[in-house]
Amino acid sequence: RLISFRDCKLTNKVAPLVAVFLRGFPPLEVMDLSQNRFSYTSGKTLLAGLHAENPKFPHAKLVLSETPLAYSKIGGSTVSAPCGHLTSRCTSGKYNVLQKNLTKAGAVLEYTPKPKRPSREVDAKKG
Repeated sequence: RLISFRDCKLTNKVAPLVAVFLRGFPPLEVMDLSQNRFSYTSGKTLLAGLHAENPKFPHAKLVLSETPLAYSKIGGSTVSAPCGHLTSRCTSGKYNVLQKNLTKAGAVLEYTPKPKRPSREVDAKKG
């Protein structure tokens, strides 16, 4: 029972809806939200959704790979946490705590590189 919203251009505006969905859809095992634009503010909302689930059902695994919430996991040259709204009062320390809490609640924040396409070699003889 998987639902995938991978690379659907989702932003902070839909995080409250996703949190409600997490609470109200018990047969869900995995929700893939990878490659979307969720920031610190939406991460807090999603965490609340994971914590507020129905206790009769196990919680869904929430995949947030390759989102701003996994910024330190991508191995790139990110200088600081992508905190989202200026009113969130986010710091790198708060972002790291949020990442730990999301992981404890069942979220996956790993970076999984996309497979490289085979290179196309040009045959000089054919022109």
